[in-house]
Amino acid sequence: MGWNDKCLQGGPAGFTDEKAQQLVAAADFSQSVFVNVSAQEGQTKQAYTYVQHTDTANVNWRLCVVGHTHLNQETGLYSNQGNTFIPGWSGDANAGWAMPTPQDKMIQISMLPNSQGAFPGNDRYPQNLG
Repeated sequence: MGWNDKCLQGGPAGFTDEKAQQLVAAADFSQSVFVNVSAQEGQTKQAYTYVQHTDTANVNWRLCVVGHTHLNQETGLYSNQGNTFIPGWSGDANAGWAMPTPQDKMIQISMLPNSQGAFPGNDRYPQNLG
């Protein structure tokens, strides 16, 4: 329950929305592997970073966390709150889980260059590390 069909390796056992929130809190966007500004009028900056997680079956996983900030038209900075999500995690209710990007993560993302790294493709879905 909760992991969508794009997750070719499945996902961590016993994962919950609460655990997703904890991993967002642990995410370090200063270590982002990909950052870009949306093509839609440059309104959203998004950053992709990885966190490690050990599931309830004692299996280690690498999960991607994606954070969004939105352009503040008055200041020209990406300082308006967006959403953060874990690719492939649909949530406990399978409803497309996301949470507001925490303030400290917004600051990290806003300080990143507008473009860096390469889009992680399928690596943005859970990777079973054994």
